[in-house]
Amino acid sequence: MTIWDVDGPLAERTAAELGDGARSFAVDVLDFTAVQAAARGTLGAFGRIDALVTSARLAGMNATVIDDPVEEWRWLLDVNLNRTFHC
Repeated sequence: MTIWDVDGPLAERTAAELGDGARSFAVDVLDFTAVQAAARGTLGAFGRIDALVTSARLAGMNATVIDDPVEEWRWLLDVNLNRTFHC
């Protein structure tokens, strides 16, 4: 199993808790180049990728749609939609 997280130390601790066979990569899934590098690292460690789970989800600010800044909306779409495409 490989853990990818933008928080590298958290990914390392999580992989350590899973045992000797687990690996970790610090990767921002919004950065397509970083995702490609992590995928290559995962393939190098395990030879293949059998399954993929993308579980980061952000809800954004607690505001009505009319009060939600467009930059916040774009960021939420980026995190909740584009990261899955990148992966």
